[in-house]
Amino acid sequence: MDGAEPDEKLFQADQKNVDISKAEAECGLYGATVASVGNAEENKDILEFGIIAQVKKNEAYLLGATKKGSGPLGFEWIDGKRFNYTNWKKGEPSDKHNGKKEECVEMFVRYWKFDPKKSLEQNMEATGAGKWNDL
Repeated sequence: MDGAEPDEKLFQADQKNVDISKAEAECGLYGATVASVGNAEENKDILEFGIIAQVKKNEAYLLGATKKGSGPLGFEWIDGKRFNYTNWKKGEPSDKHNGKKEECVEMFVRYWKFDPKKSLEQNMEATGAGKWNDL
């Protein structure tokens, strides 16, 4: 993290299974925040980082969004940026899982399902990599 310019994006993967408040606290130790996504290019950058970092097959990235409003669309970025870009998986946000309200957002990586003969974009379309789920 040393040497980062203001507004420069640096990513770090952590294999810990934590909730958003713990992730936020850990990022804060480094003067950072959990990733927010402002556009398709940033979404793809985070996905590519996940592929390079080889996130566990059954894992996804926790994004820096939390539920502030009511209903399934009441998410906000914890860093205060506008929540004007989304990449929800079909049927998401669902706002419920086993009767429990969903308060956070994750991005699927799914690189283990990629076909090496296809482009990143083709693999994203085929596997749902880069799509979001509320949890």
